[in-house]
Amino acid sequence: MRICVANLLGILKESVNADIIFSILEELQPNKLSINELAEAILSIERKYAQRFGTEHVNNFGTGGDWKKTINISTMSSIIAARHFLPIVKVGTSHVTSSWGSREFFDALKLSGNNLIEDYLRISEFRYIGLEELGIPYSNPLRAARRDLFENEFLDIFKVIFPISNLTGSLGQVNGVSDVRYLSIFVDIVRHLRRNSIILHNENGIDEIFSGGNVIIEIRDGRVKEEYLTIGPYSEETSEFMKESSSVLHHVDKFERILLKKCPASALETVGYNISAVTKLKMPFVPINDIYDMVSNVI
Repeated sequence: MRICVANLLGILKESVNADIIFSILEELQPNKLSINELAEAILSIERKYAQRFGTEHVNNFGTGGDWKKTINISTMSSIIAARHFLPIVKVGTSHVTSSWGSREFFDALKLSGNNLIEDYLRISEFRYIGLEELGIPYSNPLRAARRDLFENEFLDIFKVIFPISNLTGSLGQVNGVSDVRYLSIFVDIVRHLRRNSIILHNENGIDEIFSGGNVIIEIRDGRVKEEYLTIGPYSEETSEFMKESSSVLHHVDKFERILLKKCPASALETVGYNISAVTKLKMPFVPINDIYDMVSNVI
């Protein structure tokens, strides 16, 4: 008998065995489920866990899990965008396939003792919220099972239901999608739920705008518009700058260099386009290059 998708989190909360969790997630791969089943799971999560934040804002939550070992561009871009353009709540987790997840990176920013970054966070209308702070069960056995899914090239239901769930009462969401196999699933669910969303995918399997070809899908009131953007190729210096560092504190240093514009120009361009993607949510169907022209004059 099929496991009830809407009760998935309750089932996993009772399990501490990674092998059992893997078998459940293997059965519930999103390509094996209907859009209605996935939408009901998302609505069930929202009914149980969503919180409403007072300020009108947008929500940024990517799929992650790409194993590309790049710096956390989405968090950096969200902080800058929230300083200049619109309030943002970033929803995230600790690392699954990277050395540092958005949780570790944001905690390192707060504890860095860097006056520039502390002042920037104080002024920016940015807030970070982890799944655990919303009461969503997320255990180490679950992380292990999800890594096994990735290594077996299975689709992961959590890469769909967590990012699409509107857990903060936002006006719209930015969802980065690393694996192209998820793109049509995201589009179909967002349209089904009548959500406003920006979906990002890089051809190199990254859930942010990055070097190479990028697709930017804007969905608003059921209408879908796609844009394509090419960045790079990166120089050797930029490629090194964009790599995940051995210490999360090095990521903090790189963020400071971005704020001071002391990073490679193409790295700053990449951050600018990611800021532009978030800002699209308050500028319906404006071409991303037009938004980038505005953003680049500010950052």
